Amino acid sequence: MISLFLLACVVFFSVWLSPGISWQWPQWGQSQTQEMGRLTLAEGIRVRTDVESPRGDGGLHANLDKLIAPRKDAESEFSAPLSAASLVVVDNASNSVLFSKNMDDVRPIASITKLMTALVFLDTSPDMTEYMTILPVDVREGPEYVESGDKLRVRDVFNTMLIGSSNTAAVALARHTGLPTEEFVARMNQKAKVLGLSQTVFAEPSGLDPANVSTARELSALTRYALTQEAVMASVKREAYTLYPAGAASRNVATTNWLMTGQVRRVSDAVVVGGKTGYIDASGYNIAVTFRKDQHDITVVVLGCADVFARYTESDLLARWVFDHFTWGQGV
Repeated sequence: MISLFLLACVVFFSVWLSPGISWQWPQWGQSQTQEMGRLTLAEGIRVRTDVESPRGDGGLHANLDKLIAPRKDAESEFSAPLSAASLVVVDNASNSVLFSKNMDDVRPIASITKLMTALVFLDTSPDMTEYMTILPVDVREGPEYVESGDKLRVRDVFNTMLIGSSNTAAVALARHTGLPTEEFVARMNQKAKVLGLSQTVFAEPSGLDPANVSTARELSALTRYALTQEAVMASVKREAYTLYPAGAASRNVATTNWLMTGQVRRVSDAVVVGGKTGYIDASGYNIAVTFRKDQHDITVVVLGCADVFARYTESDLLARWVFDHFTWGQGV
């Protein structure tokens, strides 16, 4: 019996050490919530998928450090006045909430909707190089970068939607999929469920309808997921874009994210990775944006700010405070 046991051990460890076999830690399911001290993984959101096996050059411990919530200076409290009705600051790697105010209040999200529109559009595997025509039925109020009758490459319309926040571009892209509007919106809501966004609901693809609602916490998750998609990231990191309508003069599209353009005075030295703004009367001024400093990413969502400048200054102020008063990579 002892010899059989020893033989089994030899076989087991031979397989374990085999370089051709990959061992992985279990993944979190879509309906699970994991607690790690102060760290809470949002239900349904797979924040990290690259935790390595126990083998390799320190991979396990290096990645586990990133799963540990950053630690705040004991004596530090945020005290500056904020006009935002709700907000959240999330550490992207650990998914831990670093600061919040009414983060689970359901509110209209305006053009932040376009992040989900982009994701559902990309799910249809569009040909970004082909031409599409803007139709009268597509035209909506808002930035007038594209007009009825314009013939543009799909990538131009996509970038105009995310960079310039064109409502007409958003509606045109949804139509271009060939799906009825109701089906496209149903897919937006289904994707929200898949991502675990239980308080997020869409009524149309542009963000003009105040029935498009979510929470600051869930928008942080949507923003982080959207920015993992190459086409979205390539768009939202741009300060400007040039359109080339067939047979017409080129047009310049400016980003609505003034944190990237110098139109507002910044106090944080963190890099603005990308994000999306939103405004309608019912929502106030919104922004969901990811900042990076010293290889650490945080996502800040502020909803219902008092004016157009406040959404930028308040998100930037929160970023500075977090990077100044939190420490990363400190294991327990």
